[in-house]
Amino acid sequence: MIDLKKLIEEIRKKEFRFVSTKAKNKFFKSVLPTVQISHSLDNVFIFCSPRSGSTWILELLLKTAKYRAVFEPIPSLEKALEKYGTPRLILSEDAEDHEFEHYFNGLLKPNFLNKKKWRYTDLNSRNIHLFTKGIAIKTTRGNFCVDFIEKNTEQNMRIVFLVRNPFAVIKSRITRSTAHNGRLKNKFSYNLKGLFASDDVFFKDYFGKYEPLLVKVKDDITEHAFMWCIENKHILDRIGEKSRLMLAYENLYTDFDFEYKKLCDYIGIPVRRNIQKHKNIKSTTSFSGKEADFIESSVFDDSQIFLRDWKDFFTEKNIADVMEILGDFEIDYKKLLKERSRSLVDLPG
Repeated sequence: MIDLKKLIEEIRKKEFRFVSTKAKNKFFKSVLPTVQISHSLDNVFIFCSPRSGSTWILELLLKTAKYRAVFEPIPSLEKALEKYGTPRLILSEDAEDHEFEHYFNGLLKPNFLNKKKWRYTDLNSRNIHLFTKGIAIKTTRGNFCVDFIEKNTEQNMRIVFLVRNPFAVIKSRITRSTAHNGRLKNKFSYNLKGLFASDDVFFKDYFGKYEPLLVKVKDDITEHAFMWCIENKHILDRIGEKSRLMLAYENLYTDFDFEYKKLCDYIGIPVRRNIQKHKNIKSTTSFSGKEADFIESSVFDDSQIFLRDWKDFFTEKNIADVMEILGDFEIDYKKLLKERSRSLVDLPG
């Protein structure tokens, strides 16, 4: 069984650095005006499930090229419920939503940053460079509208899919929620039945067959396992398409130089050797190890511990339940991992 008391105490010790780092970022974006001097960089859109490393990828881009960063502009859970009647935004390729289309393209237009207007449209913009040449958008809520965004985007767009070990994601979502006494639960959780109630053609055709599996959702762990499958199934099925790049978190972790170069080559930006040499990228949302140090690029406390620490969180029954749901969705995450990553993660089966 999970020792919740021990878990809560562990999270509390890590929270101060998390909050202080986020506060510094918020101050930085508030005082720095941004002028977009050109659109010479292809825009980048990072898709993934929550707690899968999208902030890490975004910060790699910000240290590599002059991007203006936009955090999770896809409508919030509340907005999705209000406008679409679903707990997540779902838009098929052939759907019509001129308001969202206009809003999304507005994010990509070169402009002198109007602070008042920008804050109204996107409270989560972070501006690292004074003069920018492209937009980098990260979202953990846009998995069900990739086709719509690609079809209705007026400018060049590079799409990066990021996936992470489902056990690590489930643990991270639950611990982050626990750290805030459950106040973040609605950020990671949503009404699964509400998704299947959608009239969206894509969602019904693609995911309708999985609705009977909802009976296997019996607790937080199986709920998040089901969510991980729903959020990643379509992405995993599209890995082979050349117009997109798929990165596995664990591969980036264990073979940073190679995966980082692959990311830069796909987007068309030069590799920054100082990033590879000094490993000077710090994630603002992740922490690792006994002393709760923030992860810095590919320098981690101990990969043997970090990539396997999910096993301490789950009981044998929890692991069996999650593996059963993954099997029902025909997902074998191990196939995405390089041999070294696979051995370190030590997934069952």
